Amino acid sequence: TTTHIGIHHTASASEFFSPTWAECAANVKATQAYHMYTRGWCDLGYNYMVCVHGDIFEGRSGGDDVSGAHDGSNCGSMGIALMGYFHHPHHQIPSTTMLTAMLELAAWKCDQQSIDPHGSEPYSGYGASMENVYGHRDVSNTACPGDNIYALLPSIRDEIAALIESDIVIFD
Repeated sequence: TTTHIGIHHTASASEFFSPTWAECAANVKATQAYHMYTRGWCDLGYNYMVCVHGDIFEGRSGGDDVSGAHDGSNCGSMGIALMGYFHHPHHQIPSTTMLTAMLELAAWKCDQQSIDPHGSEPYSGYGASMENVYGHRDVSNTACPGDNIYALLPSIRDEIAALIESDIVIFD
């Protein structure tokens, strides 16, 4: 059961400049290969990845209710990675379409699992309470999801809540 949404970035500046869906898909496969063959994981760590064009890619096989390897805690969370490098030295700014896709994906899961995007609940993998929509750095010693995404977390929570409140079914 998913109780939390972890927001990440891939820390790959070149992925942000992918001009086509095919190149974004190739970047997802490259991240999967890195996670599997360099890190020794069984699959890609993130449940989903979102490219600059707003395309959503399933990461870890099985999608949203499969434990990922995205924050060191993982159990009970769904990891969404924005493809790019959103802090020093690149300071990329997420595109509107990228953020919209991530918001719709997170709102779908929050609505499906009755997760309050403004709430804070026990996060079983972390072993303590954590905001239900959190940045990777909240649970691990990392700069992820980057300063330019982390600063948006309050508005991300607000926008997820607004999507849920609007009763628009985004995914079925």
